[in-house]
Amino acid sequence: MEILICLLIFALKVLETSLGTFRIIILSNGKKVLSSILSGVIAFIWVVSTGLVVLDIKKSILRIIFLVLGCISGSYIGSIIEEKIAIGNNLLITITSDKLGKLICNSLRQNNFAVTVTRANGIKEIKNILFIMVPRKKQKDVKKLILNIDKNAMIMSESASIIKGGYI
Repeated sequence: MEILICLLIFALKVLETSLGTFRIIILSNGKKVLSSILSGVIAFIWVVSTGLVVLDIKKSILRIIFLVLGCISGSYIGSIIEEKIAIGNNLLITITSDKLGKLICNSLRQNNFAVTVTRANGIKEIKNILFIMVPRKKQKDVKKLILNIDKNAMIMSESASIIKGGYI
């Protein structure tokens, strides 16, 4: 019976921690109501799992170990889930040569990615700075398109939210 309680504690802690990671992502993307609901679910799971540990804390160190292992596993699983869901947008900033910048822009636009270009003075030559707003799920596709044309392009990424207008 004790091992079943330990497994339940582990499973609840994995679920709680994974949902906690997901809730933070949801909140940072402006989904306040869903984040609040998740917070309530997380609190309920925490009370149940912690209660099972604290109830007989002197009797079973195993419950504490399973709680800690569930927390570790849940954090890892939560980060994997967040990576797969990839909610939100990123602004990719790419610095490349003037010549290759034009090719990259054409390729991005042919693949339905929005790009805005500006010219800049590099140390030795004129450069293009490309601003590309892209859903996080498609960031790898854009990176691949850019590097297929310019393997030396500098690509930076920032989390971004559209306030008004634009094209994604």
